[in-house]
Amino acid sequence: MNSIAISFLKSKKADYYVENHSAVIFCCFKCSNQIKMTFDGNWECETCSESGNVIALNEMFEDQSTIRSKELFNPRKERKLIRDAFDKLIAKYPDDRQLKNLKARTNHLVQFLVNEEQERGT
Repeated sequence: MNSIAISFLKSKKADYYVENHSAVIFCCFKCSNQIKMTFDGNWECETCSESGNVIALNEMFEDQSTIRSKELFNPRKERKLIRDAFDKLIAKYPDDRQLKNLKARTNHLVQFLVNEEQERGT
């Protein structure tokens, strides 16, 4: 993985996550669209047509007028928040079988979608 890109994003306190050990997902500094940096360090924003590598990111970041902030949707983080919310509700209502069943069905659905995504190779 491109450790330089990850170090750069960390140092700029930019939201990012690593996808399948092959790409870094983060928001474009210009338009806030979610973009993917490939293993070789190249990226391209489909919304604003900006592209480049870590050096280009640094140049964009130095031009403070181009920075747009947007929270990045991180699926792993969201999944954890949902699981934690279910666990709190189940602790609060331990006899609620419907709630436990809903948690199990949600986990099953998420796992199905994750497997489907991996099969497609995205």
